[in-house]
Amino acid sequence: MGRIRALALLVMTFEGCFLSGVTTGGGPTSPEVPAEPTDTASEDNAHFMQWDTYSTNQTWLRTRIAALAHIRQQHSALRRGTRQTLGTTGDVLAYAMSAPGDDLVVILNRGDDSETAPGVPAGSYVDLVSGAAVSTPVDVAARTGMILRAQ
Repeated sequence: MGRIRALALLVMTFEGCFLSGVTTGGGPTSPEVPAEPTDTASEDNAHFMQWDTYSTNQTWLRTRIAALAHIRQQHSALRRGTRQTLGTTGDVLAYAMSAPGDDLVVILNRGDDSETAPGVPAGSYVDLVSGAAVSTPVDVAARTGMILRAQ
């Protein structure tokens, strides 16, 4: 599940939301939805959305996406805000998302090691993902991310 955690956070914190590739199904005769491929050896084939009997990883991902969607719903900066890059390293991206009355800092670490996020303004924050209190400098764990709100 490693990097999917950071990817989900990235997708849910960019203005607008670009989700694609989900086939919910309309039946095999629906012109909008192709029939489920029979070639299961191909990794590029599409599958109908699974609505029950989730694996542990699928349950975790569904819960994670729901939590990020809730955070996104509560903060206009994540839906319609302006993005400003605060700092980058080879594996870490820190950016601010701002809308009138709503300012957040998003930090993503795609790397295999914990790293200090560059460019985060000095201060105390709460991580909206974990609920943890965070102070600068901010260390972000490997293959994860944070959405910070100033306290």
